[in-house]
Amino acid sequence: MAKNPGIFKKVSDITIPKILFNPTKTGTPEFDNSFSELGGVTPSCVTLVTGTPGAGKTTLMATMGARLQSARPVVFLNYEMSDFQTKLAGRKIPGFENMLLVSEPFHKSSREDFSNFLNGALTDLNPSLVIVDSLQKMAGVMAGSFQNNQIWLTEQFTKFAKTSYIPVNLIGHVSKDGTYKGPTTIKHEVDAHMHIWQDKELGERCFSFSKNRFGGVGDPYVFRITSHGVYVGEEWWMKAAGEGQADMDKTTSEKISEFKGISAKSDAIPFKAFQDMAKHVHKWLEVKYHDEMKVNTVSGATATKLTWKGARAYCAISSGKINYGEKFFKRITNTNWAGVGYKSEKAYIQRHCKSKEDVALWVIFHEYQHLYKGCGKHVKSFFRKIENRFAQDMKQLNHA
Repeated sequence: MAKNPGIFKKVSDITIPKILFNPTKTGTPEFDNSFSELGGVTPSCVTLVTGTPGAGKTTLMATMGARLQSARPVVFLNYEMSDFQTKLAGRKIPGFENMLLVSEPFHKSSREDFSNFLNGALTDLNPSLVIVDSLQKMAGVMAGSFQNNQIWLTEQFTKFAKTSYIPVNLIGHVSKDGTYKGPTTIKHEVDAHMHIWQDKELGERCFSFSKNRFGGVGDPYVFRITSHGVYVGEEWWMKAAGEGQADMDKTTSEKISEFKGISAKSDAIPFKAFQDMAKHVHKWLEVKYHDEMKVNTVSGATATKLTWKGARAYCAISSGKINYGEKFFKRITNTNWAGVGYKSEKAYIQRHCKSKEDVALWVIFHEYQHLYKGCGKHVKSFFRKIENRFAQDMKQLNHA
């Protein structure tokens, strides 16, 4: 018989609170699937949300909070901006106007006052989510060590979440090189860690989880912040496929015309102008052929990752990457463009291309066909597919 009864627990005797099996949905698949295996924000979950300056941490968290499908309010602890600045920033987020802001610095005067706020007014309100903006801003105005203040605040929010079953999202800052501005122990204290960044090559904002005790997924998701609203995951593609398609056609057509105008002044392809045009054309293709991409792409990527190194143009289907090597395009000149391409491809190029700029566009369609149509071999049927798509899409863009 054990000399210390009560110290040891049998796993089968532990009861899991039923509330943990009822996460709160946002209605946005990218949020719900990434936050938990059950789909939604798990009660009591404490998430550290980090990101580089300007990545969109506050905006993404405000969007998530505004979408929570709960009759209980969302509380936004607002210490980064003034209240009116926060309201201005949230005008493009439907539902944000229903959030409850707290800008009173309870933590500044004494730790006891802040603990009383957490365990008193905030617990009594019983919100569906608490968003803290930001951990460093709160710690910076408290007496004592900046590092220790962050640890103490994280511990307090964690205790609050575990006793009240109210989830908390703690926004934290990282430096420009991606280093977290705080004690590494905080990452161990929290249940989940979401990171937000701007992918320069992709030209998109992204978020993903590097840690999550409640499951979910670590896959990166794309989101966009525009003057009209915030679009998470497929929402942008759906918008562009609807009322935004005409505008996107026009913008892409203008970029192609701009590229051709710049390129016509030089013998070779001006690479920076090509890069700018290629990014727009790819986004246009991804919107127009979004349903095909979902079915045919081996990687399941929802956006192409473009790279620009070396002397080759190629794609990697497994990673959703397309490379446009600068040296390759500088070899396409006014005198040799008709000879570019594979032997079996040249007849198609000569049929549809009238200049080196047309060939540069043809290469974009070539690699796109590889990646999203699952065509891996350079056979006649492959080039016929490029020819058909190139002719149809260029006709549409020329009339945009």
